[in-house]
Amino acid sequence: MSYNVGQVLYTIIKEKQVVIPVRVVEQIIKKNLDGEETSYKVLLPNKKSQKVDLEKLENVFQDLDDVNSYLLKKSKSTIDKMIEDAMILEEDFFEEKVKEEIDMCISETKNSIINSDQIKVDLGNGQVANLINSTGILGKEVLDKTVEGEDTDESVASWRL
Repeated sequence: MSYNVGQVLYTIIKEKQVVIPVRVVEQIIKKNLDGEETSYKVLLPNKKSQKVDLEKLENVFQDLDDVNSYLLKKSKSTIDKMIEDAMILEEDFFEEKVKEEIDMCISETKNSIINSDQIKVDLGNGQVANLINSTGILGKEVLDKTVEGEDTDESVASWRL
């Protein structure tokens, strides 16, 4: 990249997380048998008026719009990585447990209805009645219908009083 003496460039100091301007104060051209090599020295904005080789600085930009774009891109990639990590943690620790708990609840509900010969009936206003089939009036098909509809809440709707 070619710069002009006097041109202001911008760099990011990672340790301090700041953007600083630097001014090109020297252009050094070396010619030898292998060709021509150009290097630059820049002036740092400090009280010591330090000159450093431009090559020692990382992420040198010609204007602040380029700095802005670079920082936004880096921030977005960091945020995307954080979101991806959160999704992986969610899958690893919560989704399997939720599925297992749902399956266990469905299994327990079906077993408790069949084993105890009872049906839960929604009476409204948060009240639920348990109908116990102690006399055998409720046939097997009624109990089966209740169990099959358990997932979609059809059993409650079909027995609503």
